[in-house]
Amino acid sequence: MSSMAGAESLGFRNEAALVHEAKTAYDNKYTNIQWNTEAAENVGAPIAYAESVLVPIGSSIFRYAEENGFKEAEIKLPEQVCDGYSGVMSGTTLIQPTQSGICTVDFTTAEITSHRSFDGNVDSDVAVIDDMAYFSVKKGEDETFYCVELSAELPVLWEYTAQADITSPTVQGDFVIFGAGDKLVTAHYTDGSIVEISVGDFITSTPFASQYAVFFTTEGGNTIKLRLNDNGTMEEDTLVTCETGAHSSAPLAHNNRLYVTSESGLHILDSINMERIKLLPDIASGSDPFLTRGNGPRIYTVAPYEGGRWALYCVYDPGEDVEPQTEILAVMENYEGGRSAVSDAGTMYFRDGIGRVYALTAVGYNIVTIIIRLVIMVLLIAGVFLWIRMVGKRRAANDYRY
Repeated sequence: MSSMAGAESLGFRNEAALVHEAKTAYDNKYTNIQWNTEAAENVGAPIAYAESVLVPIGSSIFRYAEENGFKEAEIKLPEQVCDGYSGVMSGTTLIQPTQSGICTVDFTTAEITSHRSFDGNVDSDVAVIDDMAYFSVKKGEDETFYCVELSAELPVLWEYTAQADITSPTVQGDFVIFGAGDKLVTAHYTDGSIVEISVGDFITSTPFASQYAVFFTTEGGNTIKLRLNDNGTMEEDTLVTCETGAHSSAPLAHNNRLYVTSESGLHILDSINMERIKLLPDIASGSDPFLTRGNGPRIYTVAPYEGGRWALYCVYDPGEDVEPQTEILAVMENYEGGRSAVSDAGTMYFRDGIGRVYALTAVGYNIVTIIIRLVIMVLLIAGVFLWIRMVGKRRAANDYRY
């Protein structure tokens, strides 16, 4: 598969977006909800940016400080935000989906630089390659996938329409890839030349593209892997299926492992031959997983828990013959349709089912407290030692001498 010469891709579902190098919280003894916002209506997906997080609420973009949740700015948009899907930062510019289109915001000037509405409702995350944005818009029974130029007028460069639900996109080589009904569609990122690959079942998740393969899940409860030729067609005899269960999430591939949640639990597959390595049944119906490597390969997903609540699970999966280790980091009241983001500093942001945003971090080290504890420990050890010596001397004084 060829690669885009000099092009930067952002917001697509691949390792660049979903595998983070940050050191994130992984032990509930040292996990801290740093701050949270109040419940609200029409809240979009959080986007980590510099030392802050951007949260679309109503018809505004709010910027909160990463450290303490202080509201640093509010930027009014021309229309209400799209609450189901995520925008993307490209440099200092936010490309944000609204209900019927997209707008761009320059955060160096806090000004809206472009806005365009389409005839319908935005129905996917927004992704970017250099000066082109990709997203889909639902119009009745039809759905159209657009590539627009990121200039003042946001002109359409190419489009693809189907009478089917279109997923958010991923990218591999020169091709933007998305599901459209029972077809996996590959479109050249510049000219939109289309290849449709029939897969025999409706694609329900955003595909995940690794360097060598594309993974996605289907309505029938299967996770599918295939490989592409340099022209965007499917390489012959490369389609492989593994049954993962009803309502399988979007897959995540890393280091020859594939992670998928479904109603039966969290599945860990060998991504090469698509065989199940492990099933964790306690983590059922989880959100789309993401992974961090800052303190070991840890997978995060939010799944239903006791009493109608939801739990944030962290799974350490070092691979080989070591059993995965599971930890519950936090419990939430509602995470139906929730979204997440991770900052470079390791802060994890979760937008729950009633529009609250949580900033979750690992508890920081307090050097002064550590030194005080060490001094106290040394004094205690010295005290015990002196007490033992004193007791020994008393016993020696009471011994009979011959």
